[in-house]
Amino acid sequence: MESDPIGLGGASYSTYMYAKGTPIGAIDPDGLKPGDSFPTAEAAAIDALQYINPRSRCLNREFAGWIYKEWNLQGTSYTYDEPTELGVAGGEAPPQPWFHGVYAMFHTHGGYDPRYDSENYSTTDENTADALNMPSYLATPDMLIKRYTPIPHLPRQGRVDTIGKTGGCQCN
Repeated sequence: MESDPIGLGGASYSTYMYAKGTPIGAIDPDGLKPGDSFPTAEAAAIDALQYINPRSRCLNREFAGWIYKEWNLQGTSYTYDEPTELGVAGGEAPPQPWFHGVYAMFHTHGGYDPRYDSENYSTTDENTADALNMPSYLATPDMLIKRYTPIPHLPRQGRVDTIGKTGGCQCN
C-alpha cells in the first residue's frame, strides 16, 4: 500500500504531497486538486481552470495562478498551486514560483459584468502574456477555456483558441 496513490511520481519527495503533508485531514481521492502532476503545461492549465472556475463564477471574483515545470524521479511534469483570489475585475497576479520554471499563466473572469467583455481576453490580459512571452489560459463565465498564444514582437496579435469547457457553479 502506498501513502500516495501515484507513488513517488508526484511533485515532491514526500509521499504525502497529494494531501499537502496531512493525509488524515486533507485527502484528494480523485486527484483533482492543485499540486497534481500533468504531462503538459496545457493539461495542468485545463485542470486548474476546471478546478477553480465554478468557484470563480459563484463568487464573481477572478482567480489567477501559474503553470510551472517540476522535476521528480520519473522526469518532468507540470503542475499549479492553489489559485489566488483577485477582485471582481482582476487585480495583481500572484508572484511567480521562484523555484520552478514557469511556462504559462491562467486566470478566470468570474461572473458576467456589463462593464467588460468577460468572454474574451482583455487588452491587459494580452499585454501581460505578450510581455512575459508565455501562453495565457482563461476560463470565462460561459464556462469556456481559451488559450492566448503570443507572437514575439507582435503585441496583441497572438492567437486565441477555445480548447475546452469547465463545469457549472457549485455555490455553497
